[in-house]
Amino acid sequence: MIFKYFSVSLIYFIAFIAIAMGQGNTVLQGQLLTLEPTNAYFRFYEDPITLFPLEYKLPSDANGAFNSTLEIQKNTALGEWIYQSESYPIFIHKGDSLFIHFDEQSDEIYFSGIGANENNCLNEFKKRFWENPKYIGYPDKMQKYKPKEFRSFIDKRQKEQFKFFEQYQKTTPLSNAFMRFISQSIYYQNAGDLLVYPLLNPNIYAEDFLDEDYYVLLSEIPLSDSMALDNPFYVDFVRKYWDYRYRKSFPQFSSSMRPNYYDSIWNWVGREWHAPVAEFVRSLYIAEILRQTGGNLKNTDYQNFTTIKSNPLYEPLQNLKAQYKKLEQGKGAPSFNLIDTSGQTYSLKNFEGKVVYLEFWASHSPASLQEVDFANRLQEDFSKDEFAYIKISLDESLIDWERAIKKYKIQGLHLNDSGAFSPTARLYAVTQTPTYFLIDKNGNIVKSFAKRPSQVGIKEDIERLLLTR
Repeated sequence: MIFKYFSVSLIYFIAFIAIAMGQGNTVLQGQLLTLEPTNAYFRFYEDPITLFPLEYKLPSDANGAFNSTLEIQKNTALGEWIYQSESYPIFIHKGDSLFIHFDEQSDEIYFSGIGANENNCLNEFKKRFWENPKYIGYPDKMQKYKPKEFRSFIDKRQKEQFKFFEQYQKTTPLSNAFMRFISQSIYYQNAGDLLVYPLLNPNIYAEDFLDEDYYVLLSEIPLSDSMALDNPFYVDFVRKYWDYRYRKSFPQFSSSMRPNYYDSIWNWVGREWHAPVAEFVRSLYIAEILRQTGGNLKNTDYQNFTTIKSNPLYEPLQNLKAQYKKLEQGKGAPSFNLIDTSGQTYSLKNFEGKVVYLEFWASHSPASLQEVDFANRLQEDFSKDEFAYIKISLDESLIDWERAIKKYKIQGLHLNDSGAFSPTARLYAVTQTPTYFLIDKNGNIVKSFAKRPSQVGIKEDIERLLLTR
């Protein structure tokens, strides 16, 4: 790649980032060569419970130089190097001294130094498979392909992914930790897509329409994998797998009515999986229950579990419980100032005197898109003079946000918060999409993590609020 450092009409820059790992600390030094120096960020996740990343601003001086010290405790970590709205995965080990070279105009990135082999491989893999429409299953292929056709697509994608990986290793040495990470990512991403496909395909109404051959991949991978607890694809797979198990055991229940959902999964995990994976998975579901209930754990087993200090995720669970204390019923809803699709700014004060149904969503979230028809019908039941349905998008790409609104004909007042970890999302402790809040006419929280538009009772909840002063 040839970099042009200065141009009258175009701004290019190269970022050189040196990562030196010490006893839990990472030093990032760099130089941004650009006509207008701007800040980059480094982001990584400490735990899968709070789901809020540690995000470090890399402030640059007038010459584009920056120098930051980060506290990273793990031997290896998957993070993101972020510039403007673009993000690039970075896999780091203790002892790495990594240089990142980035061309702003072409969005091309490459690495040199210790740790470069793994990151050049990872970003080539990302470009070829995670960003190439040919290999992306969601949403079009999931919605259009028949089961055998989709299974064939997954088989072919997985074969191509491992082929790429094997060919790369022939010419470039890669660390054992990174090779394990890539293998896990390939297996669990593909298995996860197989599990979510029946939920998105309009021609499939129950799990028993799919034969056992469709799910054969589940017998070829370790379901309880203690070596993959730091892999985001495995964390995502675990949720999809136990959801699949519930749907398979209780096909008579729809997605909006799932009696004993968490209790069933809690018991299955305890019987079938062992430490440390069982504790890890149970912690994931405790966190999900905390989100669904706004921090209220009624089940004694759940309450007792959060007091076990030997659980590696004890501290994150305590932190999550403290977050939800701030969003209890009767407390003032956090304010915001966000723009709509036309550039007009709105704050929560604009809706005083109205009942507000607040939704956090994203165009890349299957669960968000599943709610669209229900949400549109819900809005038709109420007058805009007394009810406001506010949809805050967490899309970093404004183009993707506006395209989804038009494509899926999504009604409501549309605001954008530019990213899952933006200020408003943090104020409302939003860690997944969609997430809903009911706010009364005085701007106070009535229900954190309220029912979805598809769930029984949400219309009645809103009607009751409209009757109060």
